[in-house]
Amino acid sequence: MVSNTQLVVVCIAACLSVSCESAVLGQRSFLENGMQPDVVAKTLSAVQGEWKAQVAIFADCDKTANLPGSPIVNCKDAQGSFAKSCSTITNAIVQGSGGDKDIMSEYMGDVCKQRSLSGWHQKECTSMALSIGKSMSADKYLNRMSFNSGSLCNTVWAQLLAERTQEVAKEKALQEVADKKAAEEAAEEERAQVEAQKKEEEQKKAEQAEHEKQEAAAKAAEAKAKVAEAAAQAAEKKAQAEAAKQASAEKEAELAAATEKQEAVRKAAAEKVAADKLTSEKAAAEKAAAEKVAAEKAAADKATAEKAAAEKAATDKATAEKATSAKETAAKVVAKTVAKNTAKFLVSAAAPAAAAAGAPGAGAPGGAVENLNDKMPLKAAEQGFTGKKVQHADGKTAAADWQNEYATKGASFLVSAAGPAPAAAGAPGAAGAPAAPIDLNKKMPLKAAEQGFTGKPVKHADGKTAASDWQKEYLLLHATKK
Repeated sequence: MVSNTQLVVVCIAACLSVSCESAVLGQRSFLENGMQPDVVAKTLSAVQGEWKAQVAIFADCDKTANLPGSPIVNCKDAQGSFAKSCSTITNAIVQGSGGDKDIMSEYMGDVCKQRSLSGWHQKECTSMALSIGKSMSADKYLNRMSFNSGSLCNTVWAQLLAERTQEVAKEKALQEVADKKAAEEAAEEERAQVEAQKKEEEQKKAEQAEHEKQEAAAKAAEAKAKVAEAAAQAAEKKAQAEAAKQASAEKEAELAAATEKQEAVRKAAAEKVAADKLTSEKAAAEKAAAEKVAAEKAAADKATAEKAAAEKAATDKATAEKATSAKETAAKVVAKTVAKNTAKFLVSAAAPAAAAAGAPGAGAPGGAVENLNDKMPLKAAEQGFTGKKVQHADGKTAAADWQNEYATKGASFLVSAAGPAPAAAGAPGAAGAPAAPIDLNKKMPLKAAEQGFTGKPVKHADGKTAASDWQKEYLLLHATKK
């Protein structure tokens, strides 16, 4: 499995490698076209996280030495792992920039500005870029051959370790504050529980006293009632003795009145029970009706939603099938046209332009036609467009310094070399005045031909456009015209 450190090295090497297009357009144009700082930034963020974890392991080594499982991993090895990772990445940045301090600073500036690097990650990225810049000399060759990454990585390690020490101290202070607050809250909770218990006991005592008071009052009332009852019984017996007949008549009248009263009470109770029952049944019926209406409405809403979802799914499916069919048809047409014209175009595109009148080789027939369908040779012109054929390997040679090499042979060559070759007979642009030559000693323009050798002048920026897809664009352009 590829580690984050290896992935960063691959991304940096790919982003900073010199291509044929960069040799023609210049180093600044290359920085705007060929690099992908966002990819490097995302991977560098992950590596910074690993570095931070290694520093934390090393800083907490004394605390975790006696924990279970600690003998499996030696926390003292964290610094060595960091040094190896840091050295690999910093050397890749220096080598990828060709030892050029300005190119390295510009590229790392773009990387550190990416959205994937923010806060602590962006700060550490900027700090590393500044440290690398301070450690690089003005000599590009010396930087490539003997850049001292060990001292730089020791400085970065010491800085990260100091930050971790401050972070641990801050966490300890915050933990002490949290512990103190928790203790205070626990004490307050205990005090509240004691007060609540005391209040509950006082309430129970008051309730007990009130209960005893009510029992005493009930006993007094019962005794008074017994006395009154005894007096009433004595008076009744006396009255019965004085007028037996009158008492008998009154007794019958009282019995009749009591019977009538009991009947009235019973009737009232029966009417109340019937009324309560009717009210309960009415409420139950109204509730059942409301629940039925709600259930019917919910079922209707569900059916409507399911119908709408089914119609939408059918519409989406038909639209997707139509779009897929149109896309496949267009792809087939383009593929057929491209396949038909590719071989013819590649052979004709490889034919050399006619030499100018009086130029060396003007009387001789043109060079041999190279078939671009054949396997690409491993050797090419030393300066990218002329010179003996060489093979650039291991980053020791490159086509990017062609202008410096030809500067010793005179600026007039650069001007004449930039002049366009005369157009073939009958070709567009053959008639009329020749185009003005381009002085390669001047500052390289930021715009160039869209396909690398032809097309309108454009500026490739942010990695959204490039000259590497010239073949696809050129073939599609001519296919649509035909």
